[in-house]
Amino acid sequence: MRFHLFVLMLFLLIISQKSPAQSVFKGRIFELNTRIAIPGTHVSNLSTKITALTDTAGRFAIKAKSGDLLVMQSFAYLPDTLLITNMKYREIYLQALPNMLGEVTVKQTEIRGVDFRDREYHGQTIVYQIDENSNHKGGVAFRLWYWNKDSKKVRRSQKRFKDEEILLEIDRVFNPFNIGKYIPLREQVLQDFINLYRPALDIYKSNGFNFFLYLNDSYKAFKQLPPEKRKLPPLKPFDPKF
Repeated sequence: MRFHLFVLMLFLLIISQKSPAQSVFKGRIFELNTRIAIPGTHVSNLSTKITALTDTAGRFAIKAKSGDLLVMQSFAYLPDTLLITNMKYREIYLQALPNMLGEVTVKQTEIRGVDFRDREYHGQTIVYQIDENSNHKGGVAFRLWYWNKDSKKVRRSQKRFKDEEILLEIDRVFNPFNIGKYIPLREQVLQDFINLYRPALDIYKSNGFNFFLYLNDSYKAFKQLPPEKRKLPPLKPFDPKF
């Protein structure tokens, strides 16, 4: 009996020596440059297939040992890997993906013969100077009509044109194909998310607007909504009396 007990203890000792004990590796994930904590980041141990998620402060804890390889993935950020060489607490920084919404520059020139409008001079009409015999004598002349009714119409028209260009840019970027690359939603749920959080014109035109930060905040807000609130309310049927 004692001999069998001795053999069992020896067998367990050999196994424990051949299989390094796993511990818990802890860390925190931030955005590069801004040092903003990134919640909801997937942390995967490629050696053991164990996964974990960062909390609201970017912290995580995962079973691992020296020599394991971790992969950090979060939408709107480039993935990164970490080879564990020791079990000390580690801070990890992920780089944000390039912004897909570039600045929209609208240039408009109205040409009518030798008559055109220059935006740098408040849309005033510019004409070539001519002499008393209607011959060009060089230089240009400005018709100072900036504050009259016609100039206001031109400014309103130019503003509508720029706004339409920006709306087209938002439609080009905020579509299911593009948003599906960064948001883990599919089919109708993804479309419902887009219907709810497509950025309005005034939001996009505001100073400091960042597409990926907006997308991140919108997705977190979407997840906190109850299921019945994750879509636009149905349109009311048309009433011919009104």
